[in-house]
Amino acid sequence: MGSTWPLEAGVGWFKERSKRFGEEETLHLVQEVKDRQVLIYGDGKAAPKPHTVKQAWSEVAAAVSSSSGIIRTADQCRKRYNDVRRRGKQKAATNRQEAAVTGGGLLRPPTSRLPKPSPPPPCLKQASRASVAYKLDMK
Repeated sequence: MGSTWPLEAGVGWFKERSKRFGEEETLHLVQEVKDRQVLIYGDGKAAPKPHTVKQAWSEVAAAVSSSSGIIRTADQCRKRYNDVRRRGKQKAATNRQEAAVTGGGLLRPPTSRLPKPSPPPPCLKQASRASVAYKLDMK
């Protein structure tokens, strides 16, 4: 029971939370990754070497850190880029599903959930030609 619990940030198990990526920082990250896309993901014929991938992510982190003033690690940049990529794929899939359901337009709420309209009062119902002719003959 004589152990002390580290309560300060950066001591023991705790580490200080880094700042969130800003919009400009994210755009710069995406551009840096696109510039090194072949080094990171390969050219489609052969897989990239792990050392090359690690070096490319380190270069991306250095470029992003120098532009934003916030020190970013290669792992932080890689995770952020993968999150941006995943969200883009999710958004594209949602748009495809909505287009398939609606035939290309925006998704509308299902009509089964909307209240059914009440019938018009009898005085506003349109008369059929036969009933009008019958009424005229009666006069």
